[in-house]
Amino acid sequence: SIESSADKKTVFELLKSVDDLFEDDDDDDDEDDENGSKRLLYEYESMADKSDGSISLERLLKWEKITENVEKGLVTEKDVKRLFSEATKSKSMDFEKFEKFNLSLEEKIGCENGPKLFEKLVEANRKLSEEFIRLAGSIESSVSRKDVEGWKYVSEMLRDGDTNMMELRSIFEKVATKNSQNEIDFEGFVEFNEKLNDLFVDDEKPVKSPAMPAKKPEKIIQKMKNVEKSPKILEKTLEQAKAELMEKIHAAGISGCGVGIGLDYSKSIARAAQSVIELSQQSEKNIVNKGKEVCIPSLAGEWRLLFTSSKQMAFNKGLTGIAGTFPGANFIGLRQKLDEDQQMLDCTYFEELGPLEVTITGDWEVREVTSLITGVKSLAMDVTTKRVKYGIFNMIGERWKPLRAMALLDIVYLDEDIRIMRGQTANALFVLEKK
Repeated sequence: SIESSADKKTVFELLKSVDDLFEDDDDDDDEDDENGSKRLLYEYESMADKSDGSISLERLLKWEKITENVEKGLVTEKDVKRLFSEATKSKSMDFEKFEKFNLSLEEKIGCENGPKLFEKLVEANRKLSEEFIRLAGSIESSVSRKDVEGWKYVSEMLRDGDTNMMELRSIFEKVATKNSQNEIDFEGFVEFNEKLNDLFVDDEKPVKSPAMPAKKPEKIIQKMKNVEKSPKILEKTLEQAKAELMEKIHAAGISGCGVGIGLDYSKSIARAAQSVIELSQQSEKNIVNKGKEVCIPSLAGEWRLLFTSSKQMAFNKGLTGIAGTFPGANFIGLRQKLDEDQQMLDCTYFEELGPLEVTITGDWEVREVTSLITGVKSLAMDVTTKRVKYGIFNMIGERWKPLRAMALLDIVYLDEDIRIMRGQTANALFVLEKK
């Protein structure tokens, strides 16, 4: 047993690992911190004077991060000079001082509001965000050039001779190069869209649309949102989409609910799930459409997580993050039991980590919210964690950082045997099957 085999050193190491799972003053993930430090070092080396390896104020003022934020009005040159003098007393700074300067700069320009700025970008490009989700599977994912070439709007442009493949690829490569990758995220997709839009700008009568290219946006969007299908055809299509989703999940041979299966498989399954969501928006088979009071009893029962596109769960190797700290533990699966007893709504997660099972207990409720992704009213499941138990440990779960991945999720599809949830901000998808 764990009690008899664990010596003091092992227990100490486990406790230290568990302590890392709790929230502290810095809410960024460890992975983000490491990647951020590498990027910062690269920026430093690109600006540093080759003779002594330091950065002067003059060079710092030409840093792209500063010039861009000065243009946005988030910081002034006077602010930069003040932060520079606070970080170092000399005329130049080494990397240690540069790190200190950067922290002060981020605090000044409000980098902690990054998610809010992203939400504003999505809000300003609502229709375009819907198109991106159709292509990528989620707003936090990315699309390849092949994905973009298959976009219905682009296909029509090519067919009608409004652009050609060489021109299209040139635009994509410019955006992708700027993002230093072979794919583009949503921000890059917005820029790609703007460059497409520029193809149709008339010198005498400029047209600018923040949502879609100026040529034929409304026609294309209306086609994609067409609701003139008969209910019978709609239900049949929904059943086909649902069957395709389950087929893709099982064909992938997923172990660990899709965590770590690779980008191609993940995007394919996410697209299939998105298809179910779209086709069920007006379907009576989607219990979500019947309201909160009908949803609650339908949610009660035990569910097994089949698939998730959550990057946070992938990073944490599961829901709790314990798989990355406990020797021999490996994320295999997750079950969620929702009990409904009059006013008491109890939630219990069972995380399977090979030889170890973690039990997470808490409360759940269904709330009416405005989705940050779609901007429309939706029903969301809010789970409040109380305890996390495994082996000899019984911990308070309220500040357990990784559990935020499933703390508040929109319920976007629900029937007798399948449930699809979506993150409030990251747009990660969760597909669960009722046992």
